Parts: sequence; structure tokens; C-alpha cells
Amino acid sequence: MMGTYRFAGMTVRVESLYADVHDLCHEYRSSGEPNFAVHTTQGDIDFERKRSDAADATAERTPNDYTDAYLETLAVYRKIAEAMPAHGVVLVHGSCVAVNVSYTYWPATEDVAALSKEGMLAAVAGISIEVHKHEFVALAGHGGCGKSTALRLLMGAHRPDAGEVYLHLEDGSD
Repeated sequence: MMGTYRFAGMTVRVESLYADVHDLCHEYRSSGEPNFAVHTTQGDIDFERKRSDAADATAERTPNDYTDAYLETLAVYRKIAEAMPAHGVVLVHGSCVAVNVSYTYWPATEDVAALSKEGMLAAVAGISIEVHKHEFVALAGHGGCGKSTALRLLMGAHRPDAGEVYLHLEDGSD
């Protein structure tokens, strides 16, 4: 099965074994020329089943009996999310909220006594972002405007100087 969809400003051709992924993505259908394509195999579905079973075992839950069609939707999403950064877009699988977040990088100095963020220009100041499951959000802007810093804050690579970041991941953890 094949369909073309538009997510976060990118047009993607999806080739799948089952129709479910196309049913779920019907609101994103596009006739545009694809920026890239993803296709799934039984091996991709088996990989998702192993990940699911491992997560269930770690959480000491009874393994879910997901259908291959459902697991394929996860594989398609994973492939799209993995391909997007090459096109300047990052997707988060789950949901996240950033409330009035600010971050300033430490100055480049070898004088440890002089280390202070005081007076430094904030890389990100007062941003608020809310992304829910099944939403696609793209951060776009000129080089140096804070896109990568905002993403690092959302993913926990940096701690904000001000504000709060909340993540609710696909597995239900926060």
C-alpha cells in the first residue's frame, strides 16, 4: 500500500504492508512531490514487537498482543521521525510542554572564577511550546535563532535557567 502525506512541512511517501497507517494518516494526505519516502518490512514490525515486549518485561506487565498492522504504524512513525532531522525538522513521539523557558549558555572562558551567565545574551528567552500526541510541530528560523537550543531544552539535554519543561512519553512516563 502506498500514500503521500504532509507532516511538519515535509511531504513523505509511505509504503506499507497494511492499510492501517494510511487510515490513521488520512487527514495529512498530500498530492505534493515527496521530500523522502519510508517503507516497512516484516523485519520493522518484528523490531517494534521486540521493543514493546521488552518495555512490558521491564515494567513487569503482561505483554500486549498487538497486531502487525498496529506495530507497523509505530515503525512508520519511527522511520519518519528518524528521517526528519536530515531535512531540518525534529519530531517528538509523545507530548511535551515548555512553559516560559529561558536558557543562556555559559561564556567561553578559561577563568573559572569569571564563570557567570550574568550579562550574557539568552539563547532562548521566555518560550512556551505545547505539543500533544499526534501533533506535528516544526521549529523554523534563521541560523542562530535558538531552534536547536529549544529542542535541547525540550529533550532534557539542557536545564532551563527559568521556566519548566514537562514530557509525557509514549510509554506513559513523565
